[in-house]
Amino acid sequence: MPSKNDGDEPTSGVDPVARREFWDLIYQLAETGTTVFVTTHYMDEAEHCSRVGFMHSGRLLAFDSPHDLKKHHLQGEAWALDVTPLLEAVEYLSQVPGIAQASLRGDQAQVIVAAGQWTHDTLSARFSEQGLSVSGIQIVEPTLEDVFTLLAHQ
Repeated sequence: MPSKNDGDEPTSGVDPVARREFWDLIYQLAETGTTVFVTTHYMDEAEHCSRVGFMHSGRLLAFDSPHDLKKHHLQGEAWALDVTPLLEAVEYLSQVPGIAQASLRGDQAQVIVAAGQWTHDTLSARFSEQGLSVSGIQIVEPTLEDVFTLLAHQ
């Protein structure tokens, strides 16, 4: 169980089994008509909520369903890139016009590509010009973390 220091985030510091049990309880309560407010920094948890509000620096940035937050705030596709060197690629992508945002996701770079700005081939060619090696690009599902990061940096 969370310690007294975990504040308002009930799953912070909880092992995966207890975290799953906690969410099962939330789903049970919601099915009976109970309104449940959850505060979390874990965007994968927020994906399970019917409505999400993003707060940053004391301001409400957005409030909607996870689906509609992605639909309205991410204008383009999310791509996962297998590229080396990884850190240099993310830094470079952060400055490329038509890339709404670039971030690390595990051992890949993830970008939100503005609609109609890039194809896999043109982005790969641009990487080659910079001495970066791309071994794979795939379209992935955007996340609430993508939305929050975009909104927080505007």
